[in-house]
Amino acid sequence: MSEQIQIRTSDGEEFTVDVDIIRCSVTINSMIEQLGLNEGEEAVPLANVSGRIFCKVLEWATHHKVRMNCQKEAVLRLYDAYL
Repeated sequence: MSEQIQIRTSDGEEFTVDVDIIRCSVTINSMIEQLGLNEGEEAVPLANVSGRIFCKVLEWATHHKVRMNCQKEAVLRLYDAYL
């Protein structure tokens, strides 16, 4: 089982997310690193992101992690341009 972390959105929703997936978001990855959070610690607060929007972020990150292994930036840019 992969490492997981808690995310708390601005409307108070909490999500348990695989760290490998959420690290696809550069912004959230930076927050995790700056806060120095590890599995089982307090939730990462996303003060300006609602639960509804975070679900979209999570969908995007999952797609990029599973389909493209989060490292093929050229392919990611093509996919994002297509959207």
